[in-house]
Amino acid sequence: MSDASHDDVSRNGPTDASFEQQSAGPSGAGRRRFDWERLFFTLLFAFGAWVTFWLALFFALAAYVTRAFGWQIQADLAGYARQASSYLGDIFDYVSGRSDEKPFPFRPFATKA
Repeated sequence: MSDASHDDVSRNGPTDASFEQQSAGPSGAGRRRFDWERLFFTLLFAFGAWVTFWLALFFALAAYVTRAFGWQIQADLAGYARQASSYLGDIFDYVSGRSDEKPFPFRPFATKA
């Protein structure tokens, strides 16, 4: 009788119970779900990094122009470029996976000296 039931399974394919056991096997164990939230914030901060890069470039160019014409460099202008580059570092840390802490505005703005 067991041979007949074995023949039925081989002809008709696996039963629902045997399929559930196979799919819950070691291949699915320990598998992590895809982190959609991380992807969303990575794309959002990548766009923010693009905007911040151009702002930092603008501040650096403005500082160069003021130096080239012999005008006094505004300390604020140099500070803005430094803050933008610091923020870019925070964004790259998050986007690259080096840090799990989201950058500003989800935490205080880091001002590195």
